Amino acid sequence: MVQSRSGAVAILSVLLLLMEARMGGSRQTSQEKVPSTPNRTDKTDQEAQISDVRHKLQGVWELESYRSTIKPEEKWVGIMIITRGYISRVYMAKARSKLPFDYETQKLTCQQRQQVIESYKLFRAGSGQYDVSGSTLTIEPLSYYNPVNFGKKPRRVFRLQDGALVLNGVSSNGDRVEEVWKRVE
Repeated sequence: MVQSRSGAVAILSVLLLLMEARMGGSRQTSQEKVPSTPNRTDKTDQEAQISDVRHKLQGVWELESYRSTIKPEEKWVGIMIITRGYISRVYMAKARSKLPFDYETQKLTCQQRQQVIESYKLFRAGSGQYDVSGSTLTIEPLSYYNPVNFGKKPRRVFRLQDGALVLNGVSSNGDRVEEVWKRVE
């Protein structure tokens, strides 16, 4: 597990660096832009709070638990990397069907095709930019496991608790989820 986890972290790190380079470095969010209003002190305090929260979110996180209303019994595994302005995460159910590496859907039996569909349903991945507003993390995907989700901006209410990052929200299929991530680095 350690070797596969470090490989996944390395791959996600490279993807995040490439995205940041492509986008011209870290972007400023609307909350981070410095206004030219007389209320400068209040905005500066807000900016400092957002920057502090972003700093606390940055790192490599391993999925400790994933609870959902649709399939509460599933055990999930995953890795998430958060940088100053980007997030990348890959997670999946531990007990997914094993698929042949070189399968072609035309050659699969109906049962094997169903296994592919079921395995796909138990996999999530996405990378993109994110914003923080209060205790809400909003992701703007640049890549997504399912293209039908482009244009959607997943939101998760978050809290840092006992060294864990807890995310609550609704997944793209309408499932209410709670994700608990433990910091790896």
